[in-house]
Amino acid sequence: MEANPAPDFTQQCFSSIFNEFQFDKDCVIILISKIFGYAIVFGSSFVKLPQIRQMYKAKSGSGISEMSYILEIMVLTIAMMYSLKNNFPFSIWGDSVLVLVQDFVIFFLIFKYNDRLNMAFFTMRCFKD
Repeated sequence: MEANPAPDFTQQCFSSIFNEFQFDKDCVIILISKIFGYAIVFGSSFVKLPQIRQMYKAKSGSGISEMSYILEIMVLTIAMMYSLKNNFPFSIWGDSVLVLVQDFVIFFLIFKYNDRLNMAFFTMRCFKD
């Protein structure tokens, strides 16, 4: 069995750091890792918003590669499924979920503004199968 890439922040570590103010090296490293992991997850929720906003304002998806978004959606889905299968903590793979949602929005905006929304649904149907 593989080692967990991010050990859990146990009750013992929590008590050691926040109640007893004893900073065990391993517990501090796990705490810092968790903080950065969730900060990345939080930050990823804003990564594609400027592009979504710009597309919405311009009412255009021209110049954006449909295939690049199909590939990115596939990669993020695979990474997310792998992480779920291996029970990795959300702080490791949570950014994939948020970027994936934003990619779907951009993907559909590309097709909507190019008057090919039916093609977007067809593509996603093929991706599902």
